[in-house]
Amino acid sequence: MTNDTLLPRDAIRQFLANELAGSALLRSFMTYRHWRVPAGFGEDGPWFRVIRMESIVNVNPFTALAIHYKQHQLPMLLRWAKAVELELALHDPAMADQLFALLRDFAHYQIVLRQVGEGYQMVLAPDDQGRRLAAVFTADDTLDAFMAWAAPQFDFQPLILTLGGRDLFAQLRNAPVDGVVFDCKGPVPPRAFARELAEHILGIDRQGHTTT
Repeated sequence: MTNDTLLPRDAIRQFLANELAGSALLRSFMTYRHWRVPAGFGEDGPWFRVIRMESIVNVNPFTALAIHYKQHQLPMLLRWAKAVELELALHDPAMADQLFALLRDFAHYQIVLRQVGEGYQMVLAPDDQGRRLAAVFTADDTLDAFMAWAAPQFDFQPLILTLGGRDLFAQLRNAPVDGVVFDCKGPVPPRAFARELAEHILGIDRQGHTTT
């Protein structure tokens, strides 16, 4: 995803030394492409299949760099796996056929809101062309990167809202914005779309075809 993504062993070592945030550790796990897992996990990426089949996940068991995730933590791992899958699809032409369904079905977008009167408005991403682009985030670390940049400039108390794809794009369709940008401040590359994306996403059915 990024040139400075850590290898899992290095990330674990830094995490255990309290030198790395948990979100950075998880990103290193989900973006790594050379895991060795038992045979029989099928065609999905290893994290999807392992998380769905197991009640505990051990990374590097019986070593000094072991990390253990118990059953109650597995939904978090699956959420991260789905976030990274979506981020890859946003930038990989080979995944173009899957992109709109992934955008629609992702369940953990995060947006930042500010109260205006009795309602709320989405906080916008910075844009050097003056466009009104809603800022949307796919993972905790992409939201954290934005807040580290934006929070010192806020003169209001921000509200963080998590919502699924259909709800997000329904809001975007009716919002006074020109478009949307995903993960505008890293650590993954940003990707912007015109507001018409919302209309298209809301017009696809469960099989990923445009409805009539």
